[in-house]
Amino acid sequence: MDPRSEVLLRQAELFQGSLLLVGLPADDLLGKLPDARGWWLACR
Repeated sequence: MDPRSEVLLRQAELFQGSLLLVGLPADDLLGKLPDARGWWLACR
């Protein structure tokens, strides 16, 4: 798992309600945060 995802998962109790994550790493982070949604920027 990406280190950025691990940090978010260790601090998941700090998040309340919906969460929008932008520029997500390619791992299962959204599967572990049920109220989170992701947005990827496809063009660079």
